[in-house]
Amino acid sequence: MPIIVPLDERKPMMGFMDHKDRKIVLLENGTLYHVSDSNENADLRGDSVYVPILSNLSDLKNKPILSKNETNEWTSLLNQYKIFVSLSYLFILLLAAMPLFFNKNLMVLLSEFIGVDLGEWVKYLIGIVAFTIAMFPEIWIQNRVEGETITFQLEKDVTLQSVGNFRKIYNPDSGLTRHVVYSFSALFKGILSFTLFFDFTAAIVLLFASPVLILLIVIHSKLTSPRLSDQEIKVPEVQLTKLYDYICDAWSKTNLMGILRLGETESIEFKSSLWYDYHKAIETEESIKKKRFDPNYKPKNKEDMTRMAHNVVKGVCGLLNANKTGKLLIGVNDNSEVLGLENDFEILGETNNPKDDFSTRLDSILRKHLTPADGSLHDLWNFEWFEHEGKVVCLINVNKTASGIYCEYQGKQTFYLRRTAKTEPVTGVELAKELKRFS
Repeated sequence: MPIIVPLDERKPMMGFMDHKDRKIVLLENGTLYHVSDSNENADLRGDSVYVPILSNLSDLKNKPILSKNETNEWTSLLNQYKIFVSLSYLFILLLAAMPLFFNKNLMVLLSEFIGVDLGEWVKYLIGIVAFTIAMFPEIWIQNRVEGETITFQLEKDVTLQSVGNFRKIYNPDSGLTRHVVYSFSALFKGILSFTLFFDFTAAIVLLFASPVLILLIVIHSKLTSPRLSDQEIKVPEVQLTKLYDYICDAWSKTNLMGILRLGETESIEFKSSLWYDYHKAIETEESIKKKRFDPNYKPKNKEDMTRMAHNVVKGVCGLLNANKTGKLLIGVNDNSEVLGLENDFEILGETNNPKDDFSTRLDSILRKHLTPADGSLHDLWNFEWFEHEGKVVCLINVNKTASGIYCEYQGKQTFYLRRTAKTEPVTGVELAKELKRFS
């Protein structure tokens, strides 16, 4: 049964119980909270029922560390070894089927088959062997369920150890759980296999009574499960590995180092600067080959600055038209090397807050040179700032758009699309096809 948590403005994606029996939820952005049982300090949390465990993924210095002894959950193990379990059931059914045809217990049949009257000790020995074989799968699987941990390395070398020995969530008030059913089924197989060697009548009664009892347990669990109120929501149960993967993916997309490790992708693009032309300013083999290097370069030429800014506008346009969330980093070259925006800040001139002035200018440039085919540019992007080894980087978070976006440059409108880590212009029939996606 999934975990049941109170409603909140943020939607939980996954649910867990930790080793302290706290209800823990994973939110869409990859952050972790536990559900408070009281309203204490609720005003400090904005009346939220959630108490933060990991409230900001950008605080993580590195990816979370998954415990080395990570194992699957009980239910998942049963699914993984379902053939193994099924074979043990088949073994018991075959044992049970034999006396049905002869109305004799298995020891009598075995004695008649070999022509020797087996003693009592043999009967017990064989019964114990059958009992062990029948119960072995579930017992073996259950012993493989171990505690699991995730370690988060936070700022100031504060490490949140063992956030939870996570296990699948079952509502504590939901009555008997499926674990009882699984345990009973294993016990039933063992007792049945043992009984078949001694008392045929008792075995038959047990054979037919036990499934009915299991069914009654399941029905009882369903009937005693609490109904959802208008202030509650069900959160699905998941494995710890899925939690780990989800957080790592979210962290990679919100953390500078994580984004740099990913490199340029279909949804991530890097730009060295907004205005400053590194190809003209720095003598490299590429800049010399392309005849871009200028020893007297001064980034004051308006035409050059417009051309450089167009590269950023084009990149944002391509990400918007991909119709998915994307990211464009300014201050990072194609090799994931952080260059910073200090040269762009110098172009801004003296200012009390270069980040704010840069954001304002960048937003103005985007709105001036991006034109929606139908709709508006409202809430299509926002800015974040990162600092790495004293160098400042600006991140443009690009949201999904309801219509195609054109990029205007030198009096010409072009439809750009980001795909396969490259931004390309789209025209003709292909353009009509792409625009159709938005309608």
